[in-house]
Amino acid sequence: MNIDNNKIINISVIVILVLCSLYFLYNLFASLVKPLFLDTKESAITTASLDASLDEAVEYLRQREDLTGVAPSATLTKEANTTLVAQIINGSGEGGIAKELADSLEPLGINVTDLGNATPSATTVVSLKTKALPLKEDIVAKIGSRTGEITFEDLPDTSEFDIRILIGK
Repeated sequence: MNIDNNKIINISVIVILVLCSLYFLYNLFASLVKPLFLDTKESAITTASLDASLDEAVEYLRQREDLTGVAPSATLTKEANTTLVAQIINGSGEGGIAKELADSLEPLGINVTDLGNATPSATTVVSLKTKALPLKEDIVAKIGSRTGEITFEDLPDTSEFDIRILIGK
């Protein structure tokens, strides 16, 4: 079998051109996609703002401030909490307590969409999804002296509410 040297050279040139093109496309793709995954901790922060503790995100930004000199936004906590939805049930036996608490939670960015009454309860039960945990202390402060003992429970992700509060006596 006799193969012409020109054919071999032509095929070699084509193979080299294809390999160079693939290398160029790979680098182009990597330069476009790589910044999205360059800092995995930063990538985790974007999902953390939805699902995990906001305190962790703020702490991470404070650590970054030491490296970059850029301070985290002071409005981060208020902006992140504007989508929280709450239910407040009054089991204290006193009228209007649920509405008062709902009004006091509004400045925290908590949207109370359901108010109701329950049979009297001895304790106040605060149920929170993970994304509402950063507001735990603020919620307790808003409940204040309206109630006695406060217990906490986790809310499943399937709940329509981010926060559920049963106000007890």
